[in-house]
Amino acid sequence: MGQKQQSQGVEFSFIGQVLDNLYVRGGYGYTDAKWKNDSRTTVKEEDRLKGKKLSGISENTGNLFVRYLPTEKWYGEVGATYVGSYYTSDKNTTKMPDWTRVDAAVGYKDDKWGATLAVNNLTDKEYWRSNSMPGTPRNYLFRVNYYF
Repeated sequence: MGQKQQSQGVEFSFIGQVLDNLYVRGGYGYTDAKWKNDSRTTVKEEDRLKGKKLSGISENTGNLFVRYLPTEKWYGEVGATYVGSYYTSDKNTTKMPDWTRVDAAVGYKDDKWGATLAVNNLTDKEYWRSNSMPGTPRNYLFRVNYYF
């Protein structure tokens, strides 16, 4: 009671063919999330949250991936995901740092089946997805699909 939050922002994404066999996709998001009102009378004026950022929400996020297709069936892709810094509490005293993670994959696909070998967190970047959850270390994925 006596507290209100406000969140507004903008996001966009795109995908396009840059050359005959080169594609780019990505996106960006901006979020302004803050305490709009804090009229609690049970806390000191300096402890009220009005105007402070909401915890756990990055102002800026984005990603950019490039896919190369040397033939109709083979592809390679590399890309980066960015998450901006954010406060860990509504009092805005501690910030988690921003991070960028790089992922890559190679694959093959025809009419009947496909296979992908991916490396997530290619550089083995240490980062925190939240103030209580570390980011996933480098990992590998091998996937085979059969289409029927």
